[in-house]
Amino acid sequence: MKPNRRSYLNSLCKTQLRIESLEQRHLLAADLLVFQNPVEPLDVNLDEYVSPVDALAIINQLNSPQTQQQTVGDLLDSSGDHVLAPNDALSIINSLNNSTSKPTQLEGLYTARDYFVEQFDALPTEARVVVDQFTEIVNNHESAAAAIYDSLRNFSQYSIVNANELDAFYEQIHSVTLLNDDNLQREVHAIGDVIHDVSVASFGNAPTSDSSDADIPYEFDPADYEDPSAALPDLFDELDEGIDDIELPTYGDVIDNYDEIYQTYEESEYEIDEYVDEMINVNDYEDFVLNGGNLSDLFQDIEEGAEEGITTIEDVVAPYGPDIELGDLINDAFNSAYVGELIYNDISAIGGETTGSVIVLNQGGIVEVDFGNADYLHDRASELNNQTVVIEGHLEMVEGIEIPNRTIVQARTIFGKPELESLQSALETIDPSSSFAIAETLEVNGLN
Repeated sequence: MKPNRRSYLNSLCKTQLRIESLEQRHLLAADLLVFQNPVEPLDVNLDEYVSPVDALAIINQLNSPQTQQQTVGDLLDSSGDHVLAPNDALSIINSLNNSTSKPTQLEGLYTARDYFVEQFDALPTEARVVVDQFTEIVNNHESAAAAIYDSLRNFSQYSIVNANELDAFYEQIHSVTLLNDDNLQREVHAIGDVIHDVSVASFGNAPTSDSSDADIPYEFDPADYEDPSAALPDLFDELDEGIDDIELPTYGDVIDNYDEIYQTYEESEYEIDEYVDEMINVNDYEDFVLNGGNLSDLFQDIEEGAEEGITTIEDVVAPYGPDIELGDLINDAFNSAYVGELIYNDISAIGGETTGSVIVLNQGGIVEVDFGNADYLHDRASELNNQTVVIEGHLEMVEGIEIPNRTIVQARTIFGKPELESLQSALETIDPSSSFAIAETLEVNGLN
């Protein structure tokens, strides 16, 4: 029996994609945080086309360095070096001026899929099974790519306030983009022998072919043919050559734990488009954080609202987003945050091999906690030592010497039973239904 898809894949999200050793993003003098479109680096405005508008977006930003950045905005780093510079615009201009460029492998596979769908009735019976398989593979890739683009568009609207979480989510999108492309090549390669056999047996193509352009054999253009009986043999021959030339990618030098990511996908038993959609789907709390939200600020606003006599929770949470359901947000927050017994020590080990503080998680496991240089976090952690707490923060994997891989929560906020009881009391005045939902959440997590 398969596990529940959402809970299973969400757990994989946390264990496989969100614990990453992230590069520090480089900023411009104007503190601009820049990212690259992982699907098509030259498409900076995410309209799924590469056009002069993309280059213009970069040029305009270079000419307006003092503009204060509020959200991610266009993905301007076309070169992928984490710095916005004239060469980002130049790479787009050069691509647009290179009119002799040939179709990429992906474009060739999509063109083949489209023609097969259009001319399916013209295919010999013995070719239809493998064409159905090929079409499904490409369709799943296209569906996953569409979900990734939708996620990137949402990403471009997120606030830059919680930069660590923003970076982690970008790495998550980047990971599944590589996974989607990798899976396409693996699955097409897996049916390569069948395509070869059909090409030879059904269309009379030569068993071997010396391609004049082995690097990019995809040149099939339906406009060159009036009769599918002439087009299909050439298309199968081209596919046969192209698949034979596929070199399965290795992304271990791009993402440290990529092999684990791919293995996790294979073990999930889901199609790539379903898997990608779940992996980049954000819950209410994650969306709240990526939009710059902070639970401490929200809880304080709720308590102040109760003191001021506000009677509708919508009036309090509206600044944090138009569609926030407070009960769902807090429930998601507890599922995403780190809940357990805090063991606090403000003295780090010599050499920095431990932060000195850990949280013993309710669901099992021990994670180090780093409260940084924030005195108020250290003060509250000291007061809540050896108590059950909720820590909101960003999880990172840090390489060590004596301890090769250390999992550390970079704490942003910390709550104990007093803060949560105060929140519950305030909600009893403003929104009793949310108060009841929170009471259930507190009970489940041992905080009542």
